[in-house]
Amino acid sequence: MSSSAFKASEKFRVTMVNSEGPSERVTIQLSLDGLKVLTQDGSRTMRSYNLRNVARWDLMDTSTVIWTKTDVDLEERPLTLSSDPTTIRNVVDTLASCCMQLAELIQDKEEAASNLAELATGGGKTRKAAKVCLLRHISC
Repeated sequence: MSSSAFKASEKFRVTMVNSEGPSERVTIQLSLDGLKVLTQDGSRTMRSYNLRNVARWDLMDTSTVIWTKTDVDLEERPLTLSSDPTTIRNVVDTLASCCMQLAELIQDKEEAASNLAELATGGGKTRKAAKVCLLRHISC
C-alpha cells in the first residue's frame, strides 16, 4: 500500500523564518506524503519536501528547525518555523508520527517483498520454521 493512499493531513499556521529576508506567515501541511509549505491562505505550495528528505529536527520553545537534504544538496538545509509553544510541539509531534508511520510502511513493504521472493524460490516461513526446529533439536 503506498503512502499516497493515505490522504489524512494536519495543517498548522506558523511563521517561516528566513535568514535571507523577511519572515512570512505560512501554512504547514504534514502527512505521509511529506511536508508542504503553503501560502498563508493555503492556495499555493511554496516548498515541498518528501519525508525521506527530512534528516532531523530541533525543538526550541517557540520554534523548530527542520533539516532537509535532497539528492542535489551537498549539506542539510534548515527550515525554521516559529509559533506559540503548543503549535510548535504539535508540529514536531505530527512530523515524528508521520516519519514513524512511513518507516513502518517501508519496513512492511520490504518484508512483504522478501517473503514473496522466498516463496517464489520455494522457501518461505514453513521452511524457515523447520530449519529453526532442526537447529534447536526440537520436534515440531
